[in-house]
Amino acid sequence: MDDEKIEKSIDDIIQYGDESEDDFDIEPEEPKEQTDNAEASEEEAEEPAAEPDEQTEEGEGAEEPAEESEPEEKTSEEGGEYEFYDDGDEYIDYEYDELDEDFEDDEEEYRISTKALTIIAVIMAVIVLFGALSFVNIGFVGEYKKNFARNISVLADKMGISLGGGELQAEPEAAQPKEAGAVTVTENGEAATAEGYDTEIASSQIIPVENAVSAQFAKYKNGVVCASPNKMMFIDGTGTAAWECDTVVVNPVLKTGGDYILLTEKNGTRMCLYNGNENIYDINADDKLINCCVSSNGDVAAVTDKAGYKGAVTVFNKSGAQIFSWASGSDNVICADISAKSRRVAAALLNTDGQAKSSIKIFDIKETEALMTTTFEDSIIFDVRFAGDTLNAFGDNSMIGMTSSGRLLYDMRFTGSDFVHYSTDGDGNYVLLLENANIPVINLYNKKGKLKEQFSTDALPDVIDIYGNNIVYNSGRTIVSGRADGKNMTRFNADMDVRKLFLTDEKTFIIVYSGSVETVTMK
Repeated sequence: MDDEKIEKSIDDIIQYGDESEDDFDIEPEEPKEQTDNAEASEEEAEEPAAEPDEQTEEGEGAEEPAEESEPEEKTSEEGGEYEFYDDGDEYIDYEYDELDEDFEDDEEEYRISTKALTIIAVIMAVIVLFGALSFVNIGFVGEYKKNFARNISVLADKMGISLGGGELQAEPEAAQPKEAGAVTVTENGEAATAEGYDTEIASSQIIPVENAVSAQFAKYKNGVVCASPNKMMFIDGTGTAAWECDTVVVNPVLKTGGDYILLTEKNGTRMCLYNGNENIYDINADDKLINCCVSSNGDVAAVTDKAGYKGAVTVFNKSGAQIFSWASGSDNVICADISAKSRRVAAALLNTDGQAKSSIKIFDIKETEALMTTTFEDSIIFDVRFAGDTLNAFGDNSMIGMTSSGRLLYDMRFTGSDFVHYSTDGDGNYVLLLENANIPVINLYNKKGKLKEQFSTDALPDVIDIYGNNIVYNSGRTIVSGRADGKNMTRFNADMDVRKLFLTDEKTFIIVYSGSVETVTMK
């Protein structure tokens, strides 16, 4: 088919296809007699057709249509892109001289329907254009290809023509960078990322741990420490029990900070501080311990149930000496922490008179009066954590950041979402697990509250942990780990139910089962 027919605008083709078939039943012309004078024939063919004066019956007296002129192509002065436009003809002039010369038998036998012509036009146009331009996907040609394919689909749909069983799609655009952390987990626990996932294991080591299901675990150095009744052990990143020791704590509550390990007796007053397996002190607080934490300096901030008050905050240094104490008479003390850098103390309080509201008090360790008190309406703060001199507070629907002097950095509210869980690597990186309209969402923040990565999963993870920009989480017995932006993701299938999960470096995670602990390093 001629190039000029291929370049007819799609609008003309659609308009042409909408007319009734009777309008387009074309009677082949009688073959012209051969003349000896070729030049005379050429001159006769070049003569323009005269406009018909009036409509004649059934084609009688109809003049031959004038030869079509090629549609112009014009360029944009600014972008240099070509625009294809309609030349104003209502119908496409199909020439049948060659058909008549080749097929002179029965003119009725070679009557071609409108639909057949349309199919031929569509197929030829697609073959010629996409065959010639199959390797050109940029500039005006690439854009024209996509628009042409879409218009062909519209045409085929209007004419009831099936193009290969489905809609003809424009050639896909170049892949765009996926959104940060676009990782999903299918119902069977498989991780799906743009790069896929790796299942190769560099090493795996499993050791039995008695009563692991009820023991306390916490990340410590390059592994985890496990505290059970009257016993403590450290499992390093190779899966080896590096050391074990006996303790005097029967019902332990375990906390770690830097090189220090804190064991306290649940609902008791006993406190034991360790550096590795070395016991530094074993003391009893004046009041029952409610909540405790230890800094990388060895300072312990303890929330106690002080008689006559709604809670108190007491700080002990690494020698076991009490260096700070403050009691609250009006609000319940929920939790407290101490900065290893400035040794400022932060306490989260809860007021339940009327509508529940929380407040955070910032103290200088040498003063008993608060430097700053900030109230947060409609949020119940349950934990405060210092990362350097930046304080991060976590509520039932919020994440709050403050300086060690009490200046508010941010107050994020997770409206419409349920705050399920959070974890930290101890260096100020936090991962939050939210659920919004039954869709689990994982957010990764730095200590300044900047959202670094965000992605969703199909199944709600049971446990989740973070190490820098890397995360680990599970879906049943399937464990997914890797960078939070979705790159270098790995998948590991555990043999037993997962109780706890810790990421100790970029490639190594530790799984706690009901009676054992497995250390896995992925390639």
